[in-house]
Amino acid sequence: MSRTSTLYAEFKMIRFLYFLSTLSVAAAAPAGSSPALTYDYVIVGGGTSGLVIAKHLSENSNVPVLVIEVGGSVLDNTNVTSMNGYGRAFGTDIDWQYKSVPQTCGGNSTQVLRAGKALASTSVINGMSFTRAEHVQIDAWQTIGNNGLTWNALWP
Repeated sequence: MSRTSTLYAEFKMIRFLYFLSTLSVAAAAPAGSSPALTYDYVIVGGGTSGLVIAKHLSENSNVPVLVIEVGGSVLDNTNVTSMNGYGRAFGTDIDWQYKSVPQTCGGNSTQVLRAGKALASTSVINGMSFTRAEHVQIDAWQTIGNNGLTWNALWP
């Protein structure tokens, strides 16, 4: 494993532990009060995928689901809600602003990697862009057992 991969894995673990510490605070009840809430599912990360999973799990009202996201709601943040505001959230408190290691093939320059720190995660700062996977990647879904999930079937 390369040093970059190791650092990235360590970073992900630190971020995960941070989320877990948030969970213990959010689910704890003060002494003498009613017991802490319990959840059947805990979704760590309120990004697009986490929210979709939570939505589907919580369709059964008897299944309590907790979503943990380090960022808050940005529904009233014009850096996010303005249709002409792509890039306005960059460098603000809702942008993680990850820095890459020096890029050897890029003159040892570093890159800023944008990632949203808010409910909906990077979806709040990506300018509503969408990048479709290549046909080989999507066709691989059927290869691993998801019958009917192919590029041609998914396109419509």
